[in-house]
Amino acid sequence: MLALWAAVTGPELLGVPWPTLGAGGLLGLCVLLILTGRLVPRSQLKDVQTERDAWKATALQAMSQNTQLMVGAKVASDVLKVLPDASRRAHEDST
Repeated sequence: MLALWAAVTGPELLGVPWPTLGAGGLLGLCVLLILTGRLVPRSQLKDVQTERDAWKATALQAMSQNTQLMVGAKVASDVLKVLPDASRRAHEDST
């Protein structure tokens, strides 16, 4: 597998001779990946994905509510724009 990786990426990627790395080097690489956060346990990944999905559902619900509120605000705005004209016409009709 490592030989295939070396054949695809070249014998040295980032200055590391991958085919000659050995077991100690691979262990060190795994530790480095864990410490830098690039290699995480599956349980942690699942927790983050579940939390992401919950926040996404909350955001979609909030967007839906905002859309409904915007429709109501548009109706209220239209009514308030018409009120001065209706009031003026009613006053003119009474005189």
